[in-house]
Amino acid sequence: MLRFSVTLFNFLSNPRLGYYGRHFTDHVLIVIRNYGSSASPEKLLASIREQDYQHIEVVVRNAPDEQVEPQTRAGYTLTLDADILIQKGLINNMLYRMKLFGLGSLSLVPRRSLRRWRDYLYDPLSDFMLLNLFPLRLARYVRLPISPGLERSVVMTSSKGERSEVLLANKFAYSAPLADAGKQGERMYGFLSHNMLAALIYVVLLIGGPVALGLVSDLNLLALPFGLIFLSRIMVSFMTRQNPLLNLVLHPLQMLLLAGRLLRRIYVDIRRL
Repeated sequence: MLRFSVTLFNFLSNPRLGYYGRHFTDHVLIVIRNYGSSASPEKLLASIREQDYQHIEVVVRNAPDEQVEPQTRAGYTLTLDADILIQKGLINNMLYRMKLFGLGSLSLVPRRSLRRWRDYLYDPLSDFMLLNLFPLRLARYVRLPISPGLERSVVMTSSKGERSEVLLANKFAYSAPLADAGKQGERMYGFLSHNMLAALIYVVLLIGGPVALGLVSDLNLLALPFGLIFLSRIMVSFMTRQNPLLNLVLHPLQMLLLAGRLLRRIYVDIRRL
């Protein structure tokens, strides 16, 4: 019920970056993180050249500890992973949002580019977790431990604001599928602040709840929880522009894979103790 309520709030509040039709002249430093992925930044650079924004400077970081020295003092910094593609309007719309609400940070969750069956099994899981755990519209008002920027991030920062916001990128940014299973588990573990107890409780509720309900023979009692699961997957699919029917069919297998990834990360942390 709680997870359904969060999903419903997100669905009704529509936490997407919109098109605002405003144009700005602030200098924006674009930092491309060209590490931790086998993708070349060439396609991203091409999509940057097609932007309707001219006041930019682009630098490429090839290592996490590499220092970036911009030639011009930038008022805003946009950080992108190398395997993300951006569409026209992204920078102007992010700047409008930053200025309107006095934000110090605006993080976008890119839309997934799903191609293979493996992508349809794994990549929707992080969107499912994010949208049924965190009411995104409230992130601007309270400090929520939301970390969608672990992988495939689009983040604009500025020293002019203090508050942070997390939105879906809508049609303005797309990410390639995340092939590394370890990074997939790390991303989902990050939504729970890398807390072993929180992850274990989440897995128990995720798997144990439906299993316990499956032992109940009263169909009237089963209709409510399974109806909520059905509606949740439909809403998340529409918010992320994914195939709702396919997500419903694959839901049981996806939840087992999600639990497996989280349990693996818990096991890794326990071994480090």
